[in-house]
Amino acid sequence: MNELGISKEFLAKILLIIDEMKEDNENTPILVEGKRDKKALEELGFEGKIIVLNSGHTLASLADRISKKYRKIIILTDWDKKGSYLAGRLFNLLRDNDVMCDMEYRRKLGFYLGSHISTVEELVMLSEKVI
Repeated sequence: MNELGISKEFLAKILLIIDEMKEDNENTPILVEGKRDKKALEELGFEGKIIVLNSGHTLASLADRISKKYRKIIILTDWDKKGSYLAGRLFNLLRDNDVMCDMEYRRKLGFYLGSHISTVEELVMLSEKVI
């Protein structure tokens, strides 16, 4: 276990999931809650499109804008109550606009992170502990 309380086995799985998501992000945009989340993913080496949710638009108008550009999106909101609400709401809005929503990365990361990390921006801190 490291000082975050995450086992080496879980840490290895988390890093593998992040690497897989980076590859998927080359073709599929990731939807995050805020600018700090986007910055964190960029610091982790993500080079694809990252869409920020909190950009002054309603969820419905954001879903409409996304559906006009993309057929698939990765939803990566925080693992707290608000993030879970946003993920569910966006999933429904986007699905209603015929956009396939990938929430597997969020689910898998949430499982391995447990209660140790609850925000996307904290993933950078996690990777720094490993290096």
